[in-house]
Amino acid sequence: MKTSVIPALSALTVLSLTFSPASDDLNTKVLALFKAKCADCHSEGDEEPKLTEGTDLAALLADETYVNKAEPEKGELLRRVLLPDNSPKRMPKSTKTKPVTALTADEKALLTAWSKDDPIPTPTATPKAEVATAAAPTGSLEAQVQLILDQRCAQCHGEGKRKPALHARVNLQSLAASEIIEPGAPKDSLLFQRVTLPTSDDSHMPPSDEPQLTAEELATLEKWITGDSVPDKPREFIGLESSLDAIYKDLMAQPEQHRENIRYLKLVNLYNARLADGKNADNDEQMDMYRAGVSKLLNSLSWRGKITVPTAIDEARTIYRIDIRDYGWDKALWETIVSYYPYGIAGASARLENNIRKETHSNRAYVRADWFVFATSQEPLYHTILGLPETEFGPHGLEAKLGLDTMHNLREHKAVRAAFSPSGVSRTNRLVERHNIRDGGYWKSYDFKREGAGDAQDLVLAPLGPKEAHLTSNPTSIFQHDGGEIIFNLPNGMQAYYLSTAKGDFLPTAPPEVVEDRSGFRRTNIILNGISCISCHANGLNARPKQTVEAMRDDLGPQAAEHLGFEEKKVLQKLYVEADELQRLAKEDHLRYQKAAAEAMPGYTRSDEPVGALYRRFNDDQLPSAQLASEFYTTGEDLVKVLRESEDKRLFIYGGKLEKGLPFSREEFLQHFSLLAHELGFTVNDAQPLALAEFGGGRFNSKVINPPNPPQKGEAIARAGDVAVARFSDGKKVTLKMGALTYKVGDGLAFSIHAEKACHIRVTQFGADGSTTQLIPNIHDRDVVLKAGETRQFPAAAIFETSPPAGLESILIEACTQPFASRGEPEAGQVFASVQRGSIFSGRGRVNVKPSGQSKTAPAASFEAPDTATAHAGYQLLP
Repeated sequence: MKTSVIPALSALTVLSLTFSPASDDLNTKVLALFKAKCADCHSEGDEEPKLTEGTDLAALLADETYVNKAEPEKGELLRRVLLPDNSPKRMPKSTKTKPVTALTADEKALLTAWSKDDPIPTPTATPKAEVATAAAPTGSLEAQVQLILDQRCAQCHGEGKRKPALHARVNLQSLAASEIIEPGAPKDSLLFQRVTLPTSDDSHMPPSDEPQLTAEELATLEKWITGDSVPDKPREFIGLESSLDAIYKDLMAQPEQHRENIRYLKLVNLYNARLADGKNADNDEQMDMYRAGVSKLLNSLSWRGKITVPTAIDEARTIYRIDIRDYGWDKALWETIVSYYPYGIAGASARLENNIRKETHSNRAYVRADWFVFATSQEPLYHTILGLPETEFGPHGLEAKLGLDTMHNLREHKAVRAAFSPSGVSRTNRLVERHNIRDGGYWKSYDFKREGAGDAQDLVLAPLGPKEAHLTSNPTSIFQHDGGEIIFNLPNGMQAYYLSTAKGDFLPTAPPEVVEDRSGFRRTNIILNGISCISCHANGLNARPKQTVEAMRDDLGPQAAEHLGFEEKKVLQKLYVEADELQRLAKEDHLRYQKAAAEAMPGYTRSDEPVGALYRRFNDDQLPSAQLASEFYTTGEDLVKVLRESEDKRLFIYGGKLEKGLPFSREEFLQHFSLLAHELGFTVNDAQPLALAEFGGGRFNSKVINPPNPPQKGEAIARAGDVAVARFSDGKKVTLKMGALTYKVGDGLAFSIHAEKACHIRVTQFGADGSTTQLIPNIHDRDVVLKAGETRQFPAAAIFETSPPAGLESILIEACTQPFASRGEPEAGQVFASVQRGSIFSGRGRVNVKPSGQSKTAPAASFEAPDTATAHAGYQLLP
């Protein structure tokens, strides 16, 4: 966010100059301050409290909500005034389009003294009313640095622009680890060298014709590079089993009847992530931003009438519980979302995993919050979760869903319009139109292509479209638009978004020839429905450039009226209303959203839009190698050790890259995710390919979210856990498919196994009663060997009958290129062997697959070197 400083009002300049230790007329000076800096927003009928020259100061002092005499900074009035300049909740308010000067140090001292009824302190300096320079950074050192980068560097080095990235949302710890910073040595750091060169030097930054860094800003940068900031406290590493244990304990603390609707979103991987020097990859402020992003998005995907903030279940606030009913979701919708989840690691604790699955009736009740925000804030999941129709119009369209008929409203003159040029997202004119809906405002834009525009795309010449509204019979007065954006209030006050064609058909992305995003949020200027809109409309409605929502007005209507006939002019004047009416409605909707967003993000004061920040964090082009270990809930040292000891050449090379600190692209990482997980003793649940708008939909959907080894054509997808896919280190699979999703007590289990390479097979069943039974090998099938490409149905000779109690049960399949070491034999007269779970799982939940090297049915020489693969399937046992 770029800010500027408005020259101080002359009244305030005089006021500051009259401060003296002997002054005791605090009330007069405070009232003058309120009049100059607060009354615009806090006058009669506006925001509370009333802060004008007529304020009852005695009543204000008596209200402990606003004024706290014992601890003035805890009073709401002084707390908001003292917030950092880049905070959206700082008072006086400052927005992107309306920068407002913060109170001076003397004015803050005046309010503090008045709150405590103390004499006014001597001013720190005499202000200069005529100088308009960048505001002095306030807040934490990191916040000051980010503000400097945004004010001085982002014009050329903003998101999607010239490298390196230097803007308000840059990860400062990653920047500190880059080649342009030498930690502890400002003079050896390229960034500091460039900003301290003579302005005559071509390498000096910023360019000599741009505003330059002040001495104070240079000192702030130097202090940050030197490392004088207070570091985040060291974090205790959170393991996967620990996080599962926290989830299970919290789940069991919930009423039993609610558990099937409880789900969890995890920030553990970001909390654990470290840089090469061992420091946190994401500092505490950034973690708070991500937490706010999770809550904001959840409430932006809700049709419920109230805001619900997810509940942190652990002290570190890395795991959040949600009840999907609070957002109007059902269990089937959740299962649809998680069917695309590519990070479904399993094997840390079969007991906890099975118990969580049993209690929630969900195949995946917990997912990474960064993936969730990335995947659900864009198409197609954004569309699916909100249940957005495929068209605006008709009995099943968006308008019908919202109880609205825009064409009827236009004909009855029940809509409000304003036209601008330029609009900000396009280089042509734009018409915006507001309709009332039950939950607030429904704002619709009419946008036009830049190329080939004619009279029908000029809102001065043709202001009375669209033709379906029948506002005029004169075809030359009817505009022909090319598309539009819809913003409407959800029942809880948050906003939802919808891009459409001229015919009203839904679009996942906006055509760049019509509108584009020039904010630098993404690497391209293409607007994605959902996330681009969420990021752009961070504070609610947006006015055209150089306007504010409060000062919003129609620019083109009066010009159009000059050439219209009498009847057309009457229609125009009824729709293109006076500025005060437009501003009232815009402010009403704007504040409705801001109130809801503040409720969804309690205590969040940063200027960064948090959903977009977490979205970008997940979508980083390069993942520092030291962070990859956190993706598997382990340390960098342990991960390197495992990989460097691997017999798989690819993993050995990966270990070398990690040792050298080389970065990985997320695409490269996901391509080998399953392989890495297997080497660490985990399995990965299958996931369906997800055609995300970020990567061009179906054309490029494999880049980030496609599973590492997508299901082959015709292969069943594991919707209810009935398919287990075990992968060898070379990627070849062994697939177990249950005969049914549900069985009744007493039914015999049936399943098929298909192998893509020659291997020995072992199958174990985990009963709802806690029993563990080895189904294969058994008394009839001593050593089951499948050939490459072979599919075999079971049972062959022995039938395993299910027994009570009913519940969720699971099957473990193990495959090995060598025969298995025995875990036990069936007792006399029995077909199947009962085994101890401790003989199957290691302490960390890894399956112990031990080859014996001897085969009774095939010579060992016919198989490769020992290689193993494991996976779980599940089924529901009914009474």
